[in-house]
Amino acid sequence: MQLGVIGLGHVGAALAADLEALGHAVVSYDIRTDDPYPRAALAECRYTFICVNTPMGEDGSADVTAVRASVAELPSTTTPVLRSTVPPGTSSALQREHGRPVLHWPEYVGETTFGSQTWEPLRAGSTFLIVGGDHDEAARFADAMIGMYGPQVRVHLVTSEKSELIKYMENCYLALKVSFVNDFYRLCRQMGADWHAVREGWLLDPRVERDHTAVFPSNPGYSGKCLPKDVSALRQFAASQGITLPTVEGTMRANELAQEATNE
Repeated sequence: MQLGVIGLGHVGAALAADLEALGHAVVSYDIRTDDPYPRAALAECRYTFICVNTPMGEDGSADVTAVRASVAELPSTTTPVLRSTVPPGTSSALQREHGRPVLHWPEYVGETTFGSQTWEPLRAGSTFLIVGGDHDEAARFADAMIGMYGPQVRVHLVTSEKSELIKYMENCYLALKVSFVNDFYRLCRQMGADWHAVREGWLLDPRVERDHTAVFPSNPGYSGKCLPKDVSALRQFAASQGITLPTVEGTMRANELAQEATNE
């Protein structure tokens, strides 16, 4: 199968390599290169995956300019599949605007510099596929993905609004977890308690997952390309719906305090 990938950052590059390893022909494009836009080749792709940035806008919301431009430029014969993290309603709005199916497939690649890569063994032990979009179109895409990844994949078909919300919920949960352990780290330091002994005792409970529980005193809290912008974007989206999310607000404030304390 010939497949397209737009955007060759961490997510897009990993996806392109994965698809090529599975024996598929990949047509890739990144606006940061001088390569010409491969319109003719993309027109022959069954699906094209949009893996472009959604940075934080001036008001804290997600800037989906690159996503909108990528979908608009695609040939009409390929189905766009958004892998970028976008506010709920983005995929369905693009579908209405362009009069074509637009799917959302949340990415869970993860980006870390740790010597021990935590995501790969987790993915190997729990392979899943969340697809958002109109049911029939999402089901056809799921069939194609199962043909690539095999029968062990668990499939969860939902509307695109739900898949977009699922992705934000995941990232906000991880940010909350990081803020939580940083709070307890500071409490342990204040009490003179051994943080590592407290953390390891807490992690003996099998209901507590080890991932995202390390504390880095020289760089506390959450940072990087995803969590800050996505937590902020969800807060702004909730505000557009007329509600506040106290846990999300608290997570952002806790992260600010942790980083301010380091800079003092």
